[in-house]
Amino acid sequence: MGGHLSYRSALSLPDRFGAVSPHSGGYDFVEKQSIGNLINVPGYAIWGVREPYGINVDNRTNRAWAEEHEMDWQFVEKNGGHEIYQDELPKVAEFFSERERNLYPQQVYLRAGGHMKFVKTWQIRGWPEHTIYFDERPLRWNMRHWIEVEPRPDHDGPLELMAENRGNNQIEIASENVRGLTVFLHPEMIDFDAPVSIRVNGAEVFSEQVEPDPALMFELAREFDDRGRVYFARVDLQIVDDGNVDLLE
Repeated sequence: MGGHLSYRSALSLPDRFGAVSPHSGGYDFVEKQSIGNLINVPGYAIWGVREPYGINVDNRTNRAWAEEHEMDWQFVEKNGGHEIYQDELPKVAEFFSERERNLYPQQVYLRAGGHMKFVKTWQIRGWPEHTIYFDERPLRWNMRHWIEVEPRPDHDGPLELMAENRGNNQIEIASENVRGLTVFLHPEMIDFDAPVSIRVNGAEVFSEQVEPDPALMFELAREFDDRGRVYFARVDLQIVDDGNVDLLE
């Protein structure tokens, strides 16, 4: 399931990649209401007109949504079936070479639910107990670049969030069903010599200067298990009320 795994990686762990390329895989992520998570990582999707399992139909639906929302994705339908299209591989390589991983994008979107943060087991009923990671280095599905939400596994429904760095040390966040979140900060995002303003659902919830913390920077690098993921500071927030706007249609 390499094609679907590429999609799933982009949906769940987008900040680990500069770009992804699903080949002959995927589901109807519009119907699943998860396709918005793909805006966090560029992609080059390829499939054939004669795919099994409705892969061709699903990818056409995903393509229409992505084009409507001007996502950095290319969707290529080939005259063939469930196979690897050799003539597309150089184009994929070029697509990858032009897109470096960006941990500090202007906009970040998340829609997910359940545990979203895995430490020892998947915690899925009927699945065997098995270790998948270290206690101090959880596998995060609840993080999108510089935003991390607090999972609510007992909540019936998804958590949704759109965050935007508007420049001039102003960060605007709209959320639904999110109650706790962390904003990670880097000099490419803000000026640490000036106060930072964070607004959530129309209300200012934070307004003060943030000091860089070298110890925290190294602590997070170890916890994230990612030497390229660097943040100088963090701001933890609690949210009381939901927003009254549609985050992403």
